[in-house]
Amino acid sequence: MVWPMDSGDDITAATRAKATQIQSQYGLPYSVALSVARGRSELSIAVERYRELIDEIEWTKGFKYVPGVFTPRWDMDPSRYYLSRDGMAIGTFATTYPSLDLLRVQLAELMPKLHFSSSRAETPLQQWEERDKTRRLGYRWHLGRAVSPPLLNVYSASEIAIAGGMHRVHLAFAEGAQTIPALVETKDAAAIHVLLPNAIPWV
Repeated sequence: MVWPMDSGDDITAATRAKATQIQSQYGLPYSVALSVARGRSELSIAVERYRELIDEIEWTKGFKYVPGVFTPRWDMDPSRYYLSRDGMAIGTFATTYPSLDLLRVQLAELMPKLHFSSSRAETPLQQWEERDKTRRLGYRWHLGRAVSPPLLNVYSASEIAIAGGMHRVHLAFAEGAQTIPALVETKDAAAIHVLLPNAIPWV
């Protein structure tokens, strides 16, 4: 489980005290509580993810992953698009991404265009065994829960990067999905269409 890193002399005593209060009230690890206290993570999402992690750890103890066992489910509610960036604070997301388009993307077209930093060398089984966020996503889909679409951006004239939701793209691909919804910044839409000419608006 990964949250924004918090360290350095810019953390005030008041912020640390607030983090301690959050930790005590919600039972979160201190590093997570500190991220919330600094406004880098949403409290409700941090609490949900921590509790989900505990449940997911218990579930995976007796679960043997075989590709094709999950049905990818997507949450298209724009009010929750910020979750595409791992719980980035709502205000920060709105400022960073003021206008987004939702596209239907063909995975067969997307995967070869991914920059190496967004690609995966491991097999689906290796990803499952080695990446806790992949297991947590599988657990959500096992429960029938939907997740927000991944966020794509243009890395270069010939490559695309996954700005958020990397595990969603790769697990959906491993599960045999042909298409997925994907968010792109409106200002990048034309460049995305050059790289993914078969991408169409999600309706």
